[in-house]
Amino acid sequence: MLGAIVVPCNASEKEQILANFRLWSDPLLSPFNAEPEQKPKLVFVFNNDSARDAAREIEAAFKERRLGRYFLSIDSWFLDLTGKADAYIRDYTIEVDENGYKAGPNNQFFKIMRIARDLGRYIFLMESDCIPIRSDWLRRLSEIVAGPEKFFILGSAYRGKDTLGRQYNRHINGNAVYAVGDPAFQNFVETFWEPELRRIVRDIDRRIAYDCVLDLLFSSMQSNSEGDDLWPTWQANAHRFRYSTYIQNISARKDVNDPPANLIKYILANEPETYVVHSQAVAKAASLSSCADPGSWLIGGAESLMEAVSELWPSPKVKKEGEFYLLNGNPGDSYVASILGGRVHKGAEVIASIKLVLRESARLAVSLNRQGTTSFEGSTPMIVDCCSGPNEISVRHTFRAPHAAARVQIASVDGPAFVAVNNFYARRKERSD
Repeated sequence: MLGAIVVPCNASEKEQILANFRLWSDPLLSPFNAEPEQKPKLVFVFNNDSARDAAREIEAAFKERRLGRYFLSIDSWFLDLTGKADAYIRDYTIEVDENGYKAGPNNQFFKIMRIARDLGRYIFLMESDCIPIRSDWLRRLSEIVAGPEKFFILGSAYRGKDTLGRQYNRHINGNAVYAVGDPAFQNFVETFWEPELRRIVRDIDRRIAYDCVLDLLFSSMQSNSEGDDLWPTWQANAHRFRYSTYIQNISARKDVNDPPANLIKYILANEPETYVVHSQAVAKAASLSSCADPGSWLIGGAESLMEAVSELWPSPKVKKEGEFYLLNGNPGDSYVASILGGRVHKGAEVIASIKLVLRESARLAVSLNRQGTTSFEGSTPMIVDCCSGPNEISVRHTFRAPHAAARVQIASVDGPAFVAVNNFYARRKERSD
């Protein structure tokens, strides 16, 4: 029986979780098409107490969206991960201690495996960037775990377009179903999985994550070598690891920076047994979907998300005071810009939105241009009269040629302006012909 959906998270994921609730409450993507007799729990496991305010907002939204139709209850658990034990460092040039680069996710995972053992035989560990693409997705998962053959782990191989290290290119992604209520699984975690990860991170490779280490270990086993303890461990447990197309893991760097324009449309048409996609690009696009029609972007599948892949960078003549950039009123040499990652194809329409704050009212020029060494093209600068305080601006351009990326550029006209930019995001809409 599926006992719970467990979401490992921290306070910074609140907005994505609220967006997910918006999706789940839409009939196109509802967990069950009809209210079920047996409902799983929904459990959020936060890294530490700093997320208590976020948890309260999440629980209030759960009630407002009437998601109790689908879940037995909503619970928030708080771990005690702080400092190095909570770190997730993506820059491998930074030196780290024996906790490793992924100490936070690794520690959170093994703590969840232990404390979730009373939730039922199976839990679905579902990070906030896992997005359903069909309705009735929890009913289907409940059917799968109710099958006669028991397992330890059920999840997805990597299904994207990036390359993985040979030692773990067959790993099952961490967003998966785990048999936490099975004593044999708990013994496997306690006596093999966790201690072996700690050893590998400490002595061999500090980049390794909990979901990759099993494939790394078993890829090195030798069936013809006496004394190789990995081989009998594999023989005893191999049948308990199951690949499934129920969830597809498509969330490596290339999948995020240049997501296929028709990814969801393709999966819906060609993968009838896939109900959930693990994809940061899809999750971000879902979080930006219309409140009035939350399922429309995902079901249409005709757009992909571009994200700001660098910090704001100012031109040389721009000075900064605190969080504000001082633009001098000359758009040619005083501006701030941000690159939007993801290749721009010929005929693609890019729609960018910018949230910014002005110290005083000012007139700004905002444009959307190509980034790179290809022939210049871009939108005519849009002149916007902005008030003091928060403002949101949208600009769009249909590109006539392919480019490596696009960029948004902001300048002031008719005098200086103090501008602080809070957020960039953009959608890329491909031609359907």
